[in-house]
Amino acid sequence: MTKAVAALAVIWMLAFACGGNALCDTKSLAVTCDYGAVGAECVQFTGLSSNDFNTASAACAVRGGNPDAGACPAGEVGSCNIPHNAANNDVTCSPNGVIVAKYYPSAGAGFLGFTTDTAQQSCVLTADAGFTPN
Repeated sequence: MTKAVAALAVIWMLAFACGGNALCDTKSLAVTCDYGAVGAECVQFTGLSSNDFNTASAACAVRGGNPDAGACPAGEVGSCNIPHNAANNDVTCSPNGVIVAKYYPSAGAGFLGFTTDTAQQSCVLTADAGFTPN
C-alpha cells in the first residue's frame, strides 16, 4: 500500500468515525463548565474537536452551568477522570479528549456539596472513570 493510499484510508476512516461531520476536526479545544451556582461541580474538557466544543458548551449552559468559565476553582474534595468515549458525556468525536470533573464541599444556595465519599460514588457511576481524592 502506498503512502497516499494509506493516508486516504485514514482520512476516510476518520470521516466515517465522525459520521462525516466536518466539525469533527483535530483542533484540540478546551471548555470549562462551572456548575457552582446549581451544584458543587466543575468539569474541564480539553482536546476537543470543534463539534464537541460546541456540544459541551451548549450542554453546560442548558444544565445551568457557566461554560468557558476559565479554570475550575481550587478547593475540590476530589476529581474524576472520565473516559472521552464514556456514554452521555457530550464528546462524540474527540479521540484525544480529556474530561475531568471536580467536586466541591459547598455549592450555591440550597445545594449540598460533596464529601470525598459522595464524590467518589458520583464518579464511579461512569464506567472506567477514575477518582482521585484531594
